[in-house]
Amino acid sequence: MEKISGVVSHLQAISRTEVTIELNSEKQNKVVRLVVGEPWVISQGDSLELSGEADLKSGVFVAYAYTNQTKGVRYYPEYTIGMRAVAAFWYLLSGFFVVATASLLYINLLDSRPRYLTAAIVFLPFLFSCSCLLLGYKRFAKLKRITRSVAASE
Repeated sequence: MEKISGVVSHLQAISRTEVTIELNSEKQNKVVRLVVGEPWVISQGDSLELSGEADLKSGVFVAYAYTNQTKGVRYYPEYTIGMRAVAAFWYLLSGFFVVATASLLYINLLDSRPRYLTAAIVFLPFLFSCSCLLLGYKRFAKLKRITRSVAASE
């Protein structure tokens, strides 16, 4: 996560929670896509401080948190108890399916007469469960990293 700041020279609303901003800073002009969980409070000429990461494919800075220094408004996602509960449920559910499908796969392959068709059919849900577990981990780790970086910069 990195932090940039500057003055808004132009902005275009994409939705109530997403906006594209042209930010003038001392070093250079940047195009920023701000993605937040609630309606943004930004106008042309406002001084902003944004936390996010650069998207190397598009060249756009994707911001997940901001502080509007002109209006005294700020937003950053919080890794709350509710998010922890959702993460725990996600991990338990996808972990259960990983263990269940892995055990079915193990039983089918170690049978005296292995049924490869059954093993192949069970292998697909196993891969899907593993990918769900990995995607959940990446999503919640990213949210936790954003929260920590914004909290550390205050």
